[in-house]
Amino acid sequence: MIKLFYSYSHKDESFRDDMEKHLATLQQGGFIEEWHDRRIEPGQEIQGEIDRHLHESDVILLLLSPDFLASSECIKEIKRSLDLHGRGQARVVPIIVRPCPWKSSYDLSKLLALPKDGKPISEWKNRDRAFLDIYNGIKKILEVVPFSLRKEVKDDITEIEFISHSDDNARLDDFFVFPNLVRQKDRMDAAQGRDYRKSQIGDFTDIWRESKRIVVVGDDKSGKTVICRKLFLHQVAAGVPVVLLRGEDIRSPVHHENLIINSFRKQFRGGYDFWKRQEGKTLVIDEFTSNSRLQFIDFAKENFSSIFVAMSEDEYFSYFKDEVKFADFEFLRIQPLSHVKQEQLIRKWKALGAPAGKRAPITDGVVDQIEDRLNSIILHNRVVPRYPFYVLSVLQTYEAFMPRSLQITAYGHCYQSLITANLVKSGMQGDDIDSAFNFLGYLAFAMHENSGEFSRKNLEEFLKVYRKKYVIRSSVVNRCTEVAKPVVRFLSGQYVFRYPFVYYFFLGYYLARHYEECKEQVNGIAQESYRRENAFILIFMIHHTQNEELVNMLLSRAMVVLDDVEPATLSAESTRLLEEALEEVPDQVASERSVESAREIQRKHRDRIESDLSADDDPNEDEEAVGGINDIYRSLKNMEVLGQILKNKYGSLPKSRLEEIVKAISNAGLRLVSIFTDQEGIRGLEKYLTKRAGDQDVADDDRQRAEFLRKYLRPMVFVLTYGMLRKIGVSIRKPELLAVIRDTYGKGQVPAYDLLRLFFVFDTAVELQESDVDYMEELCDGFRKEHNVVAERLLSLAVQTYASTHYVPYKLRQRMYKKLDIRYKANLPNFKK
Repeated sequence: MIKLFYSYSHKDESFRDDMEKHLATLQQGGFIEEWHDRRIEPGQEIQGEIDRHLHESDVILLLLSPDFLASSECIKEIKRSLDLHGRGQARVVPIIVRPCPWKSSYDLSKLLALPKDGKPISEWKNRDRAFLDIYNGIKKILEVVPFSLRKEVKDDITEIEFISHSDDNARLDDFFVFPNLVRQKDRMDAAQGRDYRKSQIGDFTDIWRESKRIVVVGDDKSGKTVICRKLFLHQVAAGVPVVLLRGEDIRSPVHHENLIINSFRKQFRGGYDFWKRQEGKTLVIDEFTSNSRLQFIDFAKENFSSIFVAMSEDEYFSYFKDEVKFADFEFLRIQPLSHVKQEQLIRKWKALGAPAGKRAPITDGVVDQIEDRLNSIILHNRVVPRYPFYVLSVLQTYEAFMPRSLQITAYGHCYQSLITANLVKSGMQGDDIDSAFNFLGYLAFAMHENSGEFSRKNLEEFLKVYRKKYVIRSSVVNRCTEVAKPVVRFLSGQYVFRYPFVYYFFLGYYLARHYEECKEQVNGIAQESYRRENAFILIFMIHHTQNEELVNMLLSRAMVVLDDVEPATLSAESTRLLEEALEEVPDQVASERSVESAREIQRKHRDRIESDLSADDDPNEDEEAVGGINDIYRSLKNMEVLGQILKNKYGSLPKSRLEEIVKAISNAGLRLVSIFTDQEGIRGLEKYLTKRAGDQDVADDDRQRAEFLRKYLRPMVFVLTYGMLRKIGVSIRKPELLAVIRDTYGKGQVPAYDLLRLFFVFDTAVELQESDVDYMEELCDGFRKEHNVVAERLLSLAVQTYASTHYVPYKLRQRMYKKLDIRYKANLPNFKK
């Protein structure tokens, strides 16, 4: 129903009365709802009611006459009406009732007036024909523009929680990146049992490709509401009749259509009856829960062509997975953002605030640094899910506020901000939050001591003991464990923390505060740092502690792992066996793609690595044969833990200690390189593989077996060597550590250190400088002088990888490629900087 507002002079009231009579059929048919100031009731504030109804109207009729144009109050209504018209919030229609100079008044001549040709009603010989012409014109408005989204509704659903200090007017579109939404189908395979096929959904149009009935599930904060809102706006923009509901509103057992009517009128201007008759209507339901009326789904199927229902993963698998009403719905799942989409979100964040034509360049190096910070907090998607909410929260926290004290690290502060915000949202304030932190710290430790199993009985016993020592209100316990989305939830008969980062944060919080009494447990955790959970516990302890003893203990643990293996130097002599393998390794790997395309490929590779890491189990220490593998895992995890110390505590540790940590990380990785490249080790592995090849008749003689090893084993060792150098680089890359890196690696100590220093430059440079290229050329000359072809090839690989994934000025790129004898290829980015 369209709301129609009469703006008129009281001296023209008879014209308004006649017009109401001629529009009566439209009102009786439910197409229009009229209002004018004679509808104001006694006791109501006159101007307030006029302003309210004017702003709520869909069509404003200006009954123009000399008296109207002479009235100051009517002129005010003209101005307000034209403002609403200009913003698309209402349609203004001039109605010429008596001759007057209306065309020269406030640009009214731009609007098509009624009756026909703007001929005043008073000059028509038959006034009924004039009003019939007006009737037909207004009816045409109902048919041509039957409904439009209210501006206040659009403003409300595009509002965002994240405000950068650079732009307080940011809207949803400023940050929106299409989610990592996958179409997931299960099928029964006779040989393998149940299997799942996944396919990526590219955009909102692609959502409906296979089905018009969709249920999408996602975890808390995964972005379900944002998807629903953006889909709703997408359908509106496409001209598709659509309405958006909240699951909490679907409570009544009957009157389902009333819910649709009320939602439509809140969201749109226009006639519901006309909207209802449209074909191809879409219904979007956000946060459908077990409290929502399930029968409503039958009503939706009867009245809507397309249905999109979003619900939490917990709700879906607890209540709706086998529900017959959803049997014909396609199942979609929201997964964490890929690295590609994360970069898109970072660039949107950095671009915010400046006018489109005056935005400062967002260099690839700047994006790299932000990515490194995020990835160090997200920790391979195992601790914090890479959902837009968390990415933006971390960016905002890091940009807007950092801790003033040294009681917690910068990264730790990001975790703490996320947790505090969740507690505040649950209704806690002030002392309640302090009480909750203490309670959750003890609870996390109790769960850890109980090997992660914590039933209702365990919680009851824990609370009895805890309350003997501390005062805690029952409301705090309930908000932590029993509210709709608690920090600790009850799942499959056990209490578990909703997110891993919350569990590790509070366990680290407890252990750091009780280090002396928990020293034995911490030593045991450090001893088995190769275990994934233990590495995370140590990392989160670092966020909370200023205890120098913990740092010393972690350093000593790192130094004793594989301490019988000398760190690789990558000298010409030590890499002689790999020289022949370089024939099988391409010397020119520079991408001819755009920088954007190359970066996308690089980030997809990171996604594959994270996926592989998620699939890997911790090594099984019960088997004697894996002792060496445990040492390798321990070395890798120690590098990760020590890397967190560097990145979080570089400002509070003396340079001498930072250099010690950098060297410990580097040597841990280089010891693993030694295992790969040690001549005895390579020959032993070659003998083993040669024997296996002989047993399997892969090679008939020594010459063929040697060829097999040359083509496969040694090139693989070269790739592993490069990969380990990159792993070391990831652990130490922090721009603020440049001076420490220079002092630690010195100059010309060993080729491995020289390469690591160059890698650090590439990893932390906002933009490559001439001095950086000077250093690269100096290294290249040195390697050639020593005939160290393996080190030179590693350097070339690093340079080409960087140049493929970062915009490098023409002269610098040309210099690097010329020095390395690489064919020059200009490689500009696709995206606007």
